[in-house]
Amino acid sequence: FPWRYFISECIDAGVLPIWNPYIHLGFPQHADPQTWYPVSSLISFLFGYDLRVLHGEFILHLFIGAFGFRYLLQSVGVTKQGPLLLFSLAYVCSGFFISNAQFMGWIVSACWIPVIIASCLYYFRDYRWLHLLQLILSLFLLLTGGYPALFIITAYIVIIIAVYNLIRLLRLKWKPISPKRLIAQTIVGLIAFVSVSAIVLKSSFE
Repeated sequence: FPWRYFISECIDAGVLPIWNPYIHLGFPQHADPQTWYPVSSLISFLFGYDLRVLHGEFILHLFIGAFGFRYLLQSVGVTKQGPLLLFSLAYVCSGFFISNAQFMGWIVSACWIPVIIASCLYYFRDYRWLHLLQLILSLFLLLTGGYPALFIITAYIVIIIAVYNLIRLLRLKWKPISPKRLIAQTIVGLIAFVSVSAIVLKSSFE
């Protein structure tokens, strides 16, 4: 909450949240990826932050997590509305969400990881640019809003899925897409992700 409140005050004053003088005798706020989380920035711009707004942000992410898990279930072939609703609610009411409600970075991570995996599965199934764009955007939201270790673990999962599907494509006699084209598309997506995340990556490494 203190960091979000400080970022909110900076946005309200029309300045970038570069240096936070109130924590640890001065703290490079820009080096924390969560400083650049678009959802929090939008909330800061529209409402400012207090405890009520923070609780509202938590509830908002519960809805995002439920819809994200529903999207993941659909990507693996679940189509009946009953199981989709039941398992989506079970996901956001699980022990992970309840026991980590005070750690927004963990909650944000749990919201976007299902969207990332689902977008990755869809992309390597139909090779559409739309799903690649979804993958890039959800990875960016996880990077800026989530816990760094969970982002790294998710990146490993995405790489494993990509390598597996590339090998599977190479073994097919009739290929729905050229492996070279798939690699080129994926590289374009990677470049786009790095470009969008440049300010976050540069600040973090510094």
